[in-house]
Amino acid sequence: MKKRVSILYLCFLLCFLCGACGKADMKENNNVPVITTEVNENLMENDSSCQELDILQQNEESANEEKLYVGEYNSYDVNEPGLQIRKNEDGTYLIPIGIYRLTQLDNCVGVEIDNRIEFSTNKWGEGREITGTISVDNDIATVKLQAEWSDTWFKDICEYKYYKISDIPNIYVYGSTEEVTDDVEEEITASENIADDLIVNELEKLAGEYEYLSDYGVGKLIIEKNEYTYDISDYDSQSSYRFLADSSNIESIENNRIYIKYPEQVFQDDTVIFCYYILEYGEDEMDVYYKQSEQTDEQLLYHATKKN
Repeated sequence: MKKRVSILYLCFLLCFLCGACGKADMKENNNVPVITTEVNENLMENDSSCQELDILQQNEESANEEKLYVGEYNSYDVNEPGLQIRKNEDGTYLIPIGIYRLTQLDNCVGVEIDNRIEFSTNKWGEGREITGTISVDNDIATVKLQAEWSDTWFKDICEYKYYKISDIPNIYVYGSTEEVTDDVEEEITASENIADDLIVNELEKLAGEYEYLSDYGVGKLIIEKNEYTYDISDYDSQSSYRFLADSSNIESIENNRIYIKYPEQVFQDDTVIFCYYILEYGEDEMDVYYKQSEQTDEQLLYHATKKN
């Protein structure tokens, strides 16, 4: 009987000791939250790294979007530069556009909207705005132009294509405070030296407003310098013009004569019919002639005198 009591006592003691050990293990396991805290700190560090990575990716995407447009593009017609796109410090784009045997638009200003650049220019005067868009795909720029007010120039949407040859545009933003590298400055100097000195010098001397009698009253022939070139405009009335040209339309200056090759008609299939205006100048006066083509004889249109 005593043996049975002893055995039962031992069993009870063993059960008590086992229960105590279990509680001790649970108390030791209460230290687990310390490990959990370390894991949370690591997660916080990972979240911060992810945010920095997102910012870097966003900056890279923004730089890639800018690089998509900015650069120098050749014209398919002559395999020479015809389109330059440069981003200004205010986020706008400066865009000179050359269209072979047609015109040169030097002061287009654009902004990026819906994955394309939308631009406009008032190069040809108030109420004669030219608008357009530029989209770029695989380094090929598609330029679309329209001038709704015109009966000939870009009355319908006209499309021209250019291909990128450099990520550095060959133009300079006047008044810009951004640093210009030596390579870019060399390109700028080369671009500025392209202009024919004779044309520039002659137009500088002739700049001003000339008046003549027209079928509508008093007509005006105006030679004036803009930011990049000289404009030559002939308004036969306040609401109509005979031609709107610039120095890029001048073929030559010989013997006090300015020879202008002018796109008289532009068709939707890009066919262009040219005519010719000849400005024969003296001191404060000018005779203007017209030729329908190279083969036809010139006809005197009017005699104009410089307005004081």
